Amino acid sequence: MSRDRNEQLADWLRYTEDPSYDPLPTYATPKEHQPSAAAEADMVAIITNHSKVDYAMLHEHAQVIFDARNAMKEVAKNSLKVVKL
Repeated sequence: MSRDRNEQLADWLRYTEDPSYDPLPTYATPKEHQPSAAAEADMVAIITNHSKVDYAMLHEHAQVIFDARNAMKEVAKNSLKVVKL
């Protein structure tokens, strides 16, 4: 039986020392605050694709990106900061 992405993400987050979850999606954050929001996060998790998300900006500013949907495939090929599920 395969586990769903939420269970896999929860397992992955258990390995962090102090995980926190901010459910506000990047595209709902005012555009001028998105780079700083991405930079301040310990990890950005992409668990669904959205056409409104600026993936290049995320790659530039995020420390680590957990990409469960392969949304970064065109932006960050072979990037060490992108972890794929």
